[in-house]
Amino acid sequence: MVTAQRALKLNQYVGMAFASGMCFFPVKMMEGYKADTFTGEAAVAFQFFLGIMGTQIFLTAFLAASAARDSVPEAVKSVACLCFGLYWAFFALADGTLSMRGALPDAFPPEGIYANAALFSVLAVLSFAGWAQSGSYLPMLNNMMPKGRPAKALLAGMFNLAFFAIGCAFFAAPFVEMFLPGVLGSLPGAISTRRNPVGPLEGPVPPIMLIVDRAGKTMLFAILSALAMASVGTEDTTFRLLRAWVMQGMFYMGTFARDGVLTTATGWPSPMRVASFVQVFAALFYMTNTMTGMPYTLDKAPKAAK
Repeated sequence: MVTAQRALKLNQYVGMAFASGMCFFPVKMMEGYKADTFTGEAAVAFQFFLGIMGTQIFLTAFLAASAARDSVPEAVKSVACLCFGLYWAFFALADGTLSMRGALPDAFPPEGIYANAALFSVLAVLSFAGWAQSGSYLPMLNNMMPKGRPAKALLAGMFNLAFFAIGCAFFAAPFVEMFLPGVLGSLPGAISTRRNPVGPLEGPVPPIMLIVDRAGKTMLFAILSALAMASVGTEDTTFRLLRAWVMQGMFYMGTFARDGVLTTATGWPSPMRVASFVQVFAALFYMTNTMTGMPYTLDKAPKAAK
């Protein structure tokens, strides 16, 4: 039987696997898909944006982990499963129809995308099964807000992420241009790779734009799913969500430091770097300070899930 907790743990592990591949082994991951990995500055740019996507998938994995615990109320687990079911179903449909819509970049072979869509479909079915097994709870649409003392800090993280989510999901090209002016336009548009030894090819820009779009959609999912889980949870649920947000924020700030070295080495202009640091660091400091400052103690024995 697929329980909600098992479905959430599966989502946690799959998310961690995807995020780890994108952040730590991007070339090997793309080779596994038989996709183009590019060379020179094009490879640097592609891996840079793939890492951005990976950091957001880490957040979804942490959110799944926050609900996949014995002491978490069944309603929270159920709503989390529903959210993940919708998330995977959306991406299965969006990715599975790329080739049919003529929107699949040259860098990605159709068979790799179809394999992804099949995997996402299976994850969607298992997530919906966990939702059904746990009572088919629905979010409280009239109360989609965090609760208790950690609420303001979690909302700060959501507002911070919403800025990037909206930009990436709905204004990808101008948003990237605002942060890295002229960089994508300077990348080669016709290159040869092991999969396609003879050009002309589109180059890295179309797959980068697809990655930016998917990263934005993943950010939106993180915000909406956290609000949905909080709507049926308690202050404890909000604290767990805040903890997931802080963990991902700490990882992101590490990648942000690395990106400074990258832009120096490549000579890429980065006019928004200081503003981004101030915005993200302020939100993360507030979230971390709130989380660590709460008088939160563990019970001697775990509470039974309700």
